[in-house]
Amino acid sequence: MKRPSHGTVVAYLALFAAMSGTAVAATGGSFLLGRKNAAGVTTTLTNSGKGAALSLKSHKAKTPALRVNTKALVPNLNASLLGGSTLPALRPVVLVRQNNVAKSDYGIAWTNVVGMSGTLKIPAGRSRPTVFTYSAECLVTGGTDGDYASIQILVDGHAVTPDSKDGGDFAFCSEGSTTAWIGASTQGYGVLAPGTHTVQVQVLTLTGGSALTRLDDMQLTATAL
Repeated sequence: MKRPSHGTVVAYLALFAAMSGTAVAATGGSFLLGRKNAAGVTTTLTNSGKGAALSLKSHKAKTPALRVNTKALVPNLNASLLGGSTLPALRPVVLVRQNNVAKSDYGIAWTNVVGMSGTLKIPAGRSRPTVFTYSAECLVTGGTDGDYASIQILVDGHAVTPDSKDGGDFAFCSEGSTTAWIGASTQGYGVLAPGTHTVQVQVLTLTGGSALTRLDDMQLTATAL
């Protein structure tokens, strides 16, 4: 019987290893599809033409086209989706309004605060927990102890600040607290669906007489997370 050549023996051994499903030592050799491959050094694929050097595709939408076995950060790997959400859907959305012009005739009806309004556009993808903050210098004048100013923040016409629906039962600043300007702040919270939302600050003076509210150096901030 003729003895098989050395090359034939090597070929049979390689075929046996491939069919057994064991890892193939591919250092300096060919990459075998559908089998586990192993190499003693880093494998580099360079495309000297146009396009990507490597394209991975999965036949099922829910099957990953790439998998790694560690949690180590992969340098320069960018992703357009995270948990199924796009980057615009993950980026915070912020509205800021500032006004340093005082207005001194806010009376006994809910009135829009000058300069303290704007729109907040929530991108498609998910609803956003949103924090609203209004701060200002405040002074109630011309009244008696117990008169006070109340602030409410409206989103699409609905209050998101505490107790503002209860007849203005939230004291932003009061006549009896001081005879000078004080710094005051209030916050609200809401969950905003995708779309464009209108934000507005309103003030009301709670008084039995002729007290008025003055507001100065103010800021409205809405942050959708």
